[in-house]
Amino acid sequence: VDAAFDPTSSAPAWLAAACLAARDPAVFRRGATGLVEVSRRGHEHVCRTAQRHLGMSPTDYINRIRMEHAAMLLGEGRQSIEGVAADWGISNLSYFYRWFRQHYGTTPLAYKKRHASNPLAGSSL
Repeated sequence: VDAAFDPTSSAPAWLAAACLAARDPAVFRRGATGLVEVSRRGHEHVCRTAQRHLGMSPTDYINRIRMEHAAMLLGEGRQSIEGVAADWGISNLSYFYRWFRQHYGTTPLAYKKRHASNPLAGSSL
């Protein structure tokens, strides 16, 4: 997850550490608030620094990690879409579907069917 982040970039060490911590579901489920908390910096400072070094807001960064995590879980094929959405940190399934389609250009169900590593293991779609 988050292969696009280059830890050798010119980002401050605290931001790199926060980005690594944000890969943990316990952090990304809290959204941008989770990233700000693990950075131990002020919200506005994190927003400005993230925009400068990541090219996106903390919310966009966290949502990208969430989507990558969801895609990974769907690709494993062991969890239901509802379970993946819950793991993503959202209870509104239609919101999850909308975000997933925006990010991957397909529905979670179509993605799961196409990418599941073991289609029989994911039979409880």
